[in-house]
Amino acid sequence: MKRIFALTKAFITLFIRNKENLFFIFFFNTFMLVIFGILQNSIYNMNVKIGICLSDGENTNIRNKLSDDCIYLYDETSLYKSIEKGDLMAGIIVEGNIANKVLVSTSNTDNLNYIEPLIKSMIRQINNIDVEEPAYELKYIKDIPIGGFEYIFPGILIFAIMQIALSGGLTILGLKQKESLRRLKVTPLSKFEFITSFSIGYFVIIMAQTILNIIIGLVFFDYNFVGNLSVIILLLLVSSFAFIALGIVLTNFANSIEMGNTITRFASFPAAFFCNVFIPETVMPAIVQKIAFIHPLTYFVNVFRAFCDKEIAEYSQGLIIQMIMIVLMFVCFIFLGVRYFRWEDQVS
Repeated sequence: MKRIFALTKAFITLFIRNKENLFFIFFFNTFMLVIFGILQNSIYNMNVKIGICLSDGENTNIRNKLSDDCIYLYDETSLYKSIEKGDLMAGIIVEGNIANKVLVSTSNTDNLNYIEPLIKSMIRQINNIDVEEPAYELKYIKDIPIGGFEYIFPGILIFAIMQIALSGGLTILGLKQKESLRRLKVTPLSKFEFITSFSIGYFVIIMAQTILNIIIGLVFFDYNFVGNLSVIILLLLVSSFAFIALGIVLTNFANSIEMGNTITRFASFPAAFFCNVFIPETVMPAIVQKIAFIHPLTYFVNVFRAFCDKEIAEYSQGLIIQMIMIVLMFVCFIFLGVRYFRWEDQVS
């Protein structure tokens, strides 16, 4: 324990002394938050989920026709309430096997031109018809909109954590090239002690960035965490250590900082666009949605956003599955990080 504490202090000092990289990371993430905060500080509803009301209860035939991303309800009252609370963007009411009524939230009135093709496509699938303009009754429901900043802020927090955490692997590559780790190898220090100390030190840096982002969100954009703060803090902790471990795992495949940079950029940069950070995955093409769920960031963003945006009284099946995936990834990344950690560079 004394060795872990001493080495953790040494790592924190090392990270702080590396002012150039630390300043760039902090500046980039803070700048990204402010810019997107200004651009997205609007009142339109960013929730693009569509509900399907099956008045005759479970209808396997219809569910097989539609995307798994749809939210299924079994009475119109529940559908109305979900749209009013801002949980759903729109809803389609199915009576028997026919979809004949569509409910849309008032905050999405301006976006109806964008979502109408999707609604029409779903009605055609439900009604099993092949007409370009299916007939249906349209009704607007006054809702409580989820503002743009309220939507992207949890995603930015997790994305920033992932970016900083993955860069930890590059720090280890640098220490390998300087042969600092080779000297540590001959000491009584174990791999577990080294990785634990390194992770705690990097976690301190990650939390400094996270606290800065939260202060900006609270002070300048009036953001409020609605969910359980204890769970939110736990998720921040789990995501930090999981991505630190993932960074170590990824850079085990690199034998130079240049290759490590390529690997971490490939893992992080595209994720901003298809992992539900800025753009809801439900508006993405089906193939992109499938790719998104290969990336661990998607699960962390979805669960964290769910707990940040509102109190969760009932856990959906999809959310529970993603929470289980987070636990499994957390354990898996840490195991792989310790198991396959190397003190020296990989031989080319």
